[in-house]
Amino acid sequence: MLKHTFSWAIDAQPSPSCRSRGQCITTFLRIIGPVFAQASESGSHAFLLEIDSLKTADFDKLCKSCAQEARGRHDAGRQLMWDNLPSYFGLPPWEDLMKHDAK
Repeated sequence: MLKHTFSWAIDAQPSPSCRSRGQCITTFLRIIGPVFAQASESGSHAFLLEIDSLKTADFDKLCKSCAQEARGRHDAGRQLMWDNLPSYFGLPPWEDLMKHDAK
């Protein structure tokens, strides 16, 4: 699940318009370490974290372009997790659940 929400840090690939590639790659790696540590301590709930709740000042060390891309990928990953949530529990898709709820 972390691969969805934190793919931007796991991949450690700067934005195409990054002007600080070395610094941004290093920062991605500094960010993902504590996230994995927190995930192992909390029973893998770190994927639920909003990007602004990351307990690291390192995020501020990303260039503007990489920070924007990271936020976008993180939000998209969280949305994917939400969209797929029923399937994690063996339930039908949200659309079917909503139809069932409306009856």
